[in-house]
Amino acid sequence: MLSSFDILGAVLAAATLGQACLTASLLAVRKDPRGIYLPLFIFFCANAIAELSGIAEVFANTRETLSVRHVIDLSSILAFTLIPPSIWLYVRALTSEEPSRFNMKDAWHLLAFGIGLVVSLLLLVSPFDVRHQIIGDGDGEDTSQVFFLTLAMLTLMLTWIAQTAIYVLKILFRLTRYRSRLKDLFASTEGRELNWISWVVTLLAINFFIVVMDMFFAVSPAISTVSDTFDFAMVWILSLWGLRVTPFLESESGSTADPGTDGGALMKPSPSKYEKSALTAEHIQRISEKLNRIMEQDQLYLEPSLSLRDLAKAISTQPNR
Repeated sequence: MLSSFDILGAVLAAATLGQACLTASLLAVRKDPRGIYLPLFIFFCANAIAELSGIAEVFANTRETLSVRHVIDLSSILAFTLIPPSIWLYVRALTSEEPSRFNMKDAWHLLAFGIGLVVSLLLLVSPFDVRHQIIGDGDGEDTSQVFFLTLAMLTLMLTWIAQTAIYVLKILFRLTRYRSRLKDLFASTEGRELNWISWVVTLLAINFFIVVMDMFFAVSPAISTVSDTFDFAMVWILSLWGLRVTPFLESESGSTADPGTDGGALMKPSPSKYEKSALTAEHIQRISEKLNRIMEQDQLYLEPSLSLRDLAKAISTQPNR
């Protein structure tokens, strides 16, 4: 007999699935020259697949339907391994001053997914009773095969836990550097701080804690419902803002970033970087005089939305100069 929490969980899963599919379809047809929407598209697709498990739980009762549910559960596990890295890659692309591109250095983001793929294939070719004993509610003899597959699942869980914890910290540190960089480029950072991403990270961290607790301890149905609610809220926030927000940092605004660094170019210029600059003392004096004149005559300092690029354009020079 299904409880009210089971039914509510299935409803929330269906709502999250629908929202994720809708947003993913909108992202699929968007142009993406800066590599921002691809990780967001992967996030919504992964969420859609992950939510299938919550819906299947309501209908899978017989041995035949349980076999289908095993496939869905394993697909959900794989999808879960893609959610944290996709959020990180999206935040990295959104806060970069250069177009973000996935390269070989980013391969470690697929570590948990790779382990999950191998474990899932091993479970799929295993007998039903062995598979049900590991990912279902079945009981059976503790054979060497069961021990090996259980150890593989534990390895996958620990890898996912470690990666997710790293992503949460990296995103928080990334946002801190991004907001500091904004102050170098804009007179007012209002509306540019990406505070909504902090809410997404908070929901991700809370859900991460709940999932970890559920892995090793039996959490109450009410806690699982809270987790489902947070899943829906995270998808809804990213759907609402992810389709609207565009990068505020661009290389034309004076970026001194190195595209090869992790994080796709978000750092402050080093004074030593300009020791061999082509700027002569005469150039510096000319720029200084133009700045003083434009501030005194046009009073640009009174413009709250003044940016480094606007200021450079006003004195007919490059932002990095």
